[in-house]
Amino acid sequence: MMNEFKKKIKDMDMDWFEFTYPFANRKEIYLSGKYHYKCLILGTFPSKASRDNGYFYGNKTNEFWEYLGYVFDADLIKMPKEQKEDWINNRGIAIYDIVESYEGFNWYSNDKDLFTCARNHTYCLEFVENFLDQYKETKIMFTSRKAENKFKSEFKHCDYTSSQLFYLPSPSRLNRSMNSDEKRNQWRNAFKEAKLIQ
Repeated sequence: MMNEFKKKIKDMDMDWFEFTYPFANRKEIYLSGKYHYKCLILGTFPSKASRDNGYFYGNKTNEFWEYLGYVFDADLIKMPKEQKEDWINNRGIAIYDIVESYEGFNWYSNDKDLFTCARNHTYCLEFVENFLDQYKETKIMFTSRKAENKFKSEFKHCDYTSSQLFYLPSPSRLNRSMNSDEKRNQWRNAFKEAKLIQ
């Protein structure tokens, strides 16, 4: 499966690879007009486990689906990916990542390696521009500080206001700045502040 999203390129005396985003086909669904999206949740780039499982946040060490289920009082963890997709679409939630391709030696699953070991990142600027044009009052939520900071620097020409942006503590267990209960509660508070739940 990895070779589908990996292309060898030449760089002087070193072999580099271009790695491409495995979920780019979701853009067509999001912009089709079939659903009305109130929220766009952005990460940086999917993990290998997500890529291999064929859907967002498929790594078992990532608690994204637990936290989102907590916010909406739903059991999402064991839900099949097709059912998860129907669930988020019907609630006006879109999930994507800011990086659509990069050049490097490996598939980088953490933000530090993604932005220090890789180069020539391509961002989903056109998609975000079209998404915000279609859903002008949508809220944009970030699953890491790196995603939030990169969005503010790379997407500053997109049509949004600071009141549309919300930070969600990283659902990765590698993020030990707070415990799971604290993160779950911050997620719920962010969704309340965004007026996406009561």
